[in-house]
Amino acid sequence: MPLTLARMPQETEFAVFEVGMQCAGEILPLSHMIKPQIAIITMIVEAHLQFFKSIEEIALAKAEIFEGMAKGASVILNKDDAFFGLLSKRAEERGLKVFGAGKDESADFRLISYEMGSEKSSVVAEIAGERLSYTISVPGVHWVLNSLAVLGAVHLAGADVKKAAMSLATVEAPSGRGQRFTGAFTILDESYNANPTSMRAALAVLGQSKGTRKIAVIGDMREIGDLARIRHEELLEPLIANKIDLVFCCGPHMAHLYELLPNHMRGAYAPTSLELIPPVLEAVRAGDVVSVKASLGTRVKPIVEALLQRVGT
Repeated sequence: MPLTLARMPQETEFAVFEVGMQCAGEILPLSHMIKPQIAIITMIVEAHLQFFKSIEEIALAKAEIFEGMAKGASVILNKDDAFFGLLSKRAEERGLKVFGAGKDESADFRLISYEMGSEKSSVVAEIAGERLSYTISVPGVHWVLNSLAVLGAVHLAGADVKKAAMSLATVEAPSGRGQRFTGAFTILDESYNANPTSMRAALAVLGQSKGTRKIAVIGDMREIGDLARIRHEELLEPLIANKIDLVFCCGPHMAHLYELLPNHMRGAYAPTSLELIPPVLEAVRAGDVVSVKASLGTRVKPIVEALLQRVGT
C-alpha cells in the first residue's frame, strides 16, 4: 500500500487501496498515510483469528481504517453483517457518514435480486435510490454483494454509476482469487488464500459450475487458532450441499475433514500440497471442474500450475 501511494501520479483523480492486516494496530498507520475519503469494510469473518481473542476484536481492528479519515468522510459497511452496529457506532463517533450495503431493505446500496450462472452473475440493485441491472463476469454471491459497496463508492465519489455498473461485465478475477481456465477440463484457481467464509463461497461457485464432475482440491485454512479442527470438519456440510463429487485434501487440519468424508467422495489425502499433485493429476478427466483453494501458507499454487500443464491437452 505505501508503494502504491509512492507510485501514484500527481494527476490521479481516483485511487483504490486494499488495506490488509494480520494483527491489531496494522491498519492504523496505513489509514493515516491514505487519509481515505471513502472507506469500505466488506465483511467481518474468522480470518487471522489466531491473533485475536474474539471475532469482535477483528472488527475493532478493521475499524482502525476510520482513524485517518477526516470528519464528514464516508464509510460503507455491510448492512447484513452482525458487526454493522458496532462499526457504524465507531464511525459516527469519529464524525463519519455511514452507508449500508447489502440485502437489508434499509441499505443505501441494496441488492434486489440476482441470478447465478456458472460463469457470471446477473444483478438487480438499487444504488442510492436508482435501480440498476448489470452483469458481473464472474460467478459467486460474494462478488454480487461486494459490487454493491463498489457502486456505492462510485456514487459517493461523484463518478458515473451506470458506466461503472456496465464495466463489471468485463471484470476478470485476479490470479488465485477465482480465475478460471478452460480446456479439456476447467480449473478454478482460488489458491491465494482461504478462511471458513471464503472456502464456503468457493465451494458454492464450484457447486454451480457445469461439468462432468465437480472436484474440490482443498488445503489447510491457517491462523484460525483453537477453532481450526471444528472449522475444517464443518466443511463437510457445504461439500455435500454443493454436490461435490470428489475431494482431495492436504495439510494436518484437513486430515480431520478427510476422515469424515463418505468413501465415494474421497479422492486422496496428503500431508503437503506437493504430495497431493500426483493423485490429483491421475484423477482429473476431460469435462471435470476442479477448484483449488487453501491459505497461502499451505502452498497449493503448484497444484494449479500442474493442472495448467494438462488443461490444454
